[in-house]
Amino acid sequence: MICLDLVSKVYHKAGRDIAALQQVSLQADPGEFLLVKGPSGCGKTTLLLSAGGLLRPDSGTVTLQGRDLYAMNPEARAAFRAARVGFVFQQYHLIPYLTVLENVRVAAVADPASGSEKAARVLLSELGLEERASHTPAELSAGEKQRTALARALLCRPALLLADEITGNLDAENARMVLARLKQFAKEGGTVLLVTHEEKADALADRILTMKQGKIESDCRAAK
Repeated sequence: MICLDLVSKVYHKAGRDIAALQQVSLQADPGEFLLVKGPSGCGKTTLLLSAGGLLRPDSGTVTLQGRDLYAMNPEARAAFRAARVGFVFQQYHLIPYLTVLENVRVAAVADPASGSEKAARVLLSELGLEERASHTPAELSAGEKQRTALARALLCRPALLLADEITGNLDAENARMVLARLKQFAKEGGTVLLVTHEEKADALADRILTMKQGKIESDCRAAK
């Protein structure tokens, strides 16, 4: 499904070189749920962005479903990413003047066939948002915004779902709902990479990766 081979990324800031990723190699299969853990600044978000085709590494390769993401031109990579990768971030990135339903259907721009209004409403119902379909983001709680962002990421049935600290601002019930939907996505054959400090996610994961200073320090099966 997703394979990173000796991926490195260095940021140049204020005359300093900061190695965000140092020859990171990682493989995840369809249906796997992986947690990525580690201290702030260890490279977790850079790993997700590189894996999703949003941030070109300085060296190494990123392959998704047998395609080298960074061998594509930007237009081809954007189209491939839109059809196969779902992103959910802590900041939500909802469009303020669109309704919840319209925000979810933004994902359908890349694939109108799989992003029908019916499919969007089914997702909203699954995530407890059916009564919020006509509301704008300003009228939502933090948990409702995060569930809207998750519905948007799931709409076009991506192969890979990348999520970055998405339970950090949520209460216990909303965190439980979001994590359960990620687990369901994996059971249906999708691959999940979740950056989190949420200990409750450990029981749902298949593997837990621990990062330190731009490297994967450990990669182990999660205890069940």
